[in-house]
Amino acid sequence: MLRPMVKLKDYKKNFQPHDVPDALSKLVEFDAKQDGYFASGFELAVDDKGGMKTWSDAPEFLGALFPIGQANGSGSTYAFWQTGDGDLASAPVIVFGDEGGVHVVAANLAELLRLLSYDTEPMIDHDEVTYYKDPDDHEPSDGAADYTSWLAKTFKLKPAGTKDVTTIVKAATKAHGKAFATWMKKFYAG
Repeated sequence: MLRPMVKLKDYKKNFQPHDVPDALSKLVEFDAKQDGYFASGFELAVDDKGGMKTWSDAPEFLGALFPIGQANGSGSTYAFWQTGDGDLASAPVIVFGDEGGVHVVAANLAELLRLLSYDTEPMIDHDEVTYYKDPDDHEPSDGAADYTSWLAKTFKLKPAGTKDVTTIVKAATKAHGKAFATWMKKFYAG
């Protein structure tokens, strides 16, 4: 089965009226050169916000969310959350779980790129999101080594270990979790 490839001209639709953040443009280029997946469960995707519309179809809600890609193999989605002006790459990253749960996972795009280097799918429930990898039973994604090399070469970012992942998620939640939860309640009382 061939892995779907995202073309930058199509991917731009996810971020209108903004430009695709430069780091994501570079990730699209990197992804196009891969035969397999570089991070377990992650896939760049052109997204019409259909999954997010199940939370709310209010224009103010959808206008503040910009899909990045699939977070896992069952339909969860990573998205930027931006309620003002500014660079999307600096906006917090949210994960919308396919079975419920929505959480802040990274304070910005660079931190999401590091989370992806951990090469495991997020486990998302209503109360929390976790990234678990059994060190004795984990098989790396086909392009995982290429991705971590690319990440270091292109952005000078180190791959995330278990402690790094925990720190990234906790810091993002501490910095943006309450504000995001308050904002979400305007649209979804869940």
